[in-house]
Amino acid sequence: MKSVFILWQDKSHSGRMWHPVAKLIQSEQGIYTLTYTQGAKNPRFQPFPLMVDKTKTYQSRELFAFLKNRIPPASRPEHEELFNWCNLDTSANYLDLLSVSGGEKVTDNYRVISLPEKINNQYTNSFFISGIRYLSEEHKKLVEKFPVNHELQYEFEDDNVNDAQAVLLLDKDQDLIIGYYPKYLTSDLRKLHDLAKKSIRIEIVRINKTAPEQFKILCKTISDWPLGFNPCDDEQFHDYKN
Repeated sequence: MKSVFILWQDKSHSGRMWHPVAKLIQSEQGIYTLTYTQGAKNPRFQPFPLMVDKTKTYQSRELFAFLKNRIPPASRPEHEELFNWCNLDTSANYLDLLSVSGGEKVTDNYRVISLPEKINNQYTNSFFISGIRYLSEEHKKLVEKFPVNHELQYEFEDDNVNDAQAVLLLDKDQDLIIGYYPKYLTSDLRKLHDLAKKSIRIEIVRINKTAPEQFKILCKTISDWPLGFNPCDDEQFHDYKN
């Protein structure tokens, strides 16, 4: 069974914050089930096409068109490229592809993230670094030379006026700020920092030199899974209730 959340970005907010608005589960039999979450109560959020009742459960034997349209057709070269950038085989589950790539489109403000699973008592999550476009060309070339498994450090940017939960990613050996940890994952990272700081490792999985900025540096977070820790546990992730 595979679970992902669909996030919606409220662009009317100065921090352009992300809100979980729906959860999608694919069963072992291949059935897709979508339900709205508490985040869908935001008055500016509009329900998905043909799924306007937020209290209902929606099921399908095929990936909902709203999400399928976020994957390049197999006939286009970008299809295979996207799998490669995400470090996935082309036979991988489409939900795996969406949860790593995010499934973002320039025409809207949605993103897909996976619900982290507990495997061998560890937390693992893959992501692309945000804000790479702000690096100078000199620093971009320097970052492109980092090897696979190169470890990065993180720092909380509590004084960030747009996002008090912001987390910087950097290489202290090079005294170089690389970018930001994705906004929608910072809550989990901060909880892990409080509960299992010494076990947290953030490392580079793949550098895609020819990819667009948002797919340039793929990383993963690895940590012990602390007792009592629940990922994506903020109220907005919970099932929709009237």
